[in-house]
Amino acid sequence: MWQYWTCILEFTYYLHVAMLQCCMSYFSEYWMLGNS
Repeated sequence: MWQYWTCILEFTYYLHVAMLQCCMSYFSEYWMLGNS
């Protein structure tokens, strides 16, 4: 059971990291377009 929860926690953590990186790249592109 303990391994099951650590697996879920790691999965949600990596999912949030991936979403954050995606958002940051999207906003940086948007910001570059706005400033050009």
